[in-house]
Amino acid sequence: MEIQKPGDDQAIYKREIKQGVKIFEESLKGFQDTKKFPEKKMEYEKAMNESLKAIQDASSALMNKELVQEKEQLSNDYKNYLTNPSEENAKKIEKDLGALRKSSE
Repeated sequence: MEIQKPGDDQAIYKREIKQGVKIFEESLKGFQDTKKFPEKKMEYEKAMNESLKAIQDASSALMNKELVQEKEQLSNDYKNYLTNPSEENAKKIEKDLGALRKSSE
């Protein structure tokens, strides 16, 4: 059993962001690759929604202005992607995820 030291909250939130980014990336890829099975797309969309929520919560808890802006950008680009799932909108999401990953290191 790992004993948490006081002040380790930042490390926990950063780990949550990294994990959320990874899940979002994997779900986005699955969403893009799934053509014939709408129920599978819905599962990937649900996973993206849940990981986005985890990223947003952890970013807000860190109270880091840069992370907050990046999570808002991801949220906006994700909404745009769901409305118009183009390659261009997917690339914006990938850029946002990369920025979040880098900021959470």
